[in-house]
Amino acid sequence: MQKRALFIVIEGIDYSGKSTIARTIIEECKDKKILYLDGLPEGVSRAEKRKADNGSVEERFEFYWKKVNKRLSEIIETSLPEYDIIICVRYYISTMTNNIYVEERTGKHPHYEEHDLEGIIQPDAVIFCRVDEETLKSRMKESPPEQQYESNLNSLLSAQEEFERLIELFKEKYGYKRIDIDTSQTSES
Repeated sequence: MQKRALFIVIEGIDYSGKSTIARTIIEECKDKKILYLDGLPEGVSRAEKRKADNGSVEERFEFYWKKVNKRLSEIIETSLPEYDIIICVRYYISTMTNNIYVEERTGKHPHYEEHDLEGIIQPDAVIFCRVDEETLKSRMKESPPEQQYESNLNSLLSAQEEFERLIELFKEKYGYKRIDIDTSQTSES
């Protein structure tokens, strides 16, 4: 039987502790060969991201959905036999959840089809990082200016509800293990 990595996705809103959870897993699994994916995947440039972020709603969604998620999936697929664990912070559920921000700002809702998930490698487990409102406010306020996002509190709380809905929806469809972590009680974000 061919070796296959355990593929873990970590999802959640900004300031929910995704990177902290990823670092904890990596530290606890020092003896394992781990591929850690966070940010733009290899083969996707910052210039393309800037162009998409400044483009239309449709261009932004097309970039993140078709380019970033498809590229991540390609990297994951080719890496499954090489690693013990693959950790990906933000995957296709983040792109879908981003629809809330887009819809609130523009009144438009980018559309994705069920077949858009064809060819996307499904995780073995999704860790959902959630945070309560008071902790979220505190983390937003304490962040250094260069790390502050253009998100607002209400949008983040709405997005957290959408993450909850989509993670459960796709868990039922694809059968991955769901792990919920409330990071409100931790000191790091």
